[in-house]
Amino acid sequence: MAIAAGGTATANSYSLAVAADGTVYGWGDNGNGQLGVGSTTDSTRPKAITNFKVLPGYPEVGLTSTLDPVGAPGTVLLTATPTDPDGLTGVSVKFYINGQMVLEKTSAPWTYSYTPTQAGSYHAFAVVKDLTLLEGQSPPANFSINTPQVSLAAEVAPSYAPGTVVLTASPTDADGAGNLASVKFYVDGDLVGERTAPPWTCAHYPNDEGTYPATAVVRDRFGLESTSAPVSFSVHAPLIPLAISAFVHENPGYVTLTASPTDADGVGNLSQVIFYSNGVPVGSSSMSPCVIEMPSLASGSYTVHAVVFDHFGFTSTSPSLPFTIHASGGAPDDDGDGITNADEIAAGTSPTDTDSDNDGIPDGQDASPLSPDFVSTTVSGLSVWAPLR
Repeated sequence: MAIAAGGTATANSYSLAVAADGTVYGWGDNGNGQLGVGSTTDSTRPKAITNFKVLPGYPEVGLTSTLDPVGAPGTVLLTATPTDPDGLTGVSVKFYINGQMVLEKTSAPWTYSYTPTQAGSYHAFAVVKDLTLLEGQSPPANFSINTPQVSLAAEVAPSYAPGTVVLTASPTDADGAGNLASVKFYVDGDLVGERTAPPWTCAHYPNDEGTYPATAVVRDRFGLESTSAPVSFSVHAPLIPLAISAFVHENPGYVTLTASPTDADGVGNLSQVIFYSNGVPVGSSSMSPCVIEMPSLASGSYTVHAVVFDHFGFTSTSPSLPFTIHASGGAPDDDGDGITNADEIAAGTSPTDTDSDNDGIPDGQDASPLSPDFVSTTVSGLSVWAPLR
C-alpha cells in the first residue's frame, strides 16, 4: 500500500492510500471535500473513493540470444529478464521465433534453448504478462545461423611423412570456431578419416598407383554440413634404369652394377634398391645412385636385374641385363676389351683396338661399338675375361 498526506499539521490534515488492487482510500479533514468520498464530513477511518482506482504499472521484459552456449552446443539460448512494479508473482513469459510462439514459462529461469534446423536469419522476441493481464514486449533479439565452409589440400609423400598422402582441411564457421563439430575426409568416394578437433589433417595410404579425387565434409554443432571443392593427387611407382660396367683384373673378374632410380612423388619417397644375379639377391642400397660390386666372379653366364621400392610399397623392376665371364685361357683377347678376337672379327670391330669407334666406350661395354654417335647405358651380352684359377 502507498500512502500520501495533504494539508498542514493544524488545518485540513488528511491522508490518501492505494491498496494492492488499485482502490484509493482517504481519511482526515474533509471540510473542502478533499477526501473525494462524496461528502464534506471528516473521517478518522479510511473510506474508499467511489469509482476511482489507480492502475498498476505495466510489466517489461528484455531478451538476449546466445549462439552455441557453453554446456549446450548446437543450440541458441534465449534469456528473458522480466520486471513488474507490482512484483513477479503470477507473471508469465512467452518466447517467439519468426512470429511463432515456441514456449511459455511461468517461473524462473526465464530461458529457452532453441535448436535451429537450417541456416538463415531468425527474429526472436518475448512477451511478459502479469496478474492484471497487462503485457509488455521485448525489443527483438535477432540471430543468424550459418553453414560452415571448408577447403582441402593434398600433399603427396611430404618429407616429414614419406609413404603417405597428407590431407589438410581448413574449416571455418561464421558462428564461431567452437561451433565446428567434425571434418570427414573422403578419397575416391570412400571415408578414410574423421577429425573432431584441430589439427584438421588425415594421413592416407594409397594401395595402388594412380590419380585420386579427394573431398572434405565439415559439420557444425547445429548439424549443418558443406563439402569442399574436390582436389586430386597422383601417386606413382618408381622407375629404375640399370647399367653394368665391367673391369678385368689379374684376379678373378668383377662387375659393378649401377642403378639410378627416380620417383615422380619425390626422391625422398624412394626406399631401397635390391640387386639380383641369376635370381638371387646380391646386394642392396638406399642411396641414389645405388652402386654395388660383384667381385671374384667365376667363369659363366650371368643375368642381373634390380628392384626399386618406394615408401608407398610400390615397386618397379629394371630390364634384365646378361653378361658372361670367360676363362682367360679359353680364347684370345688381344686388346683386353672383354670380346674374343674371333667375336670381334665376326662383329667387324678391331681385335687390337679396345675402342673401335673411338667414342670413349670400350667395345666390351658398347652396345654399338661401330657407331660413335650412339651411346647406350645398358649392355647386353657383355663378355669379361678372367684368368684361370
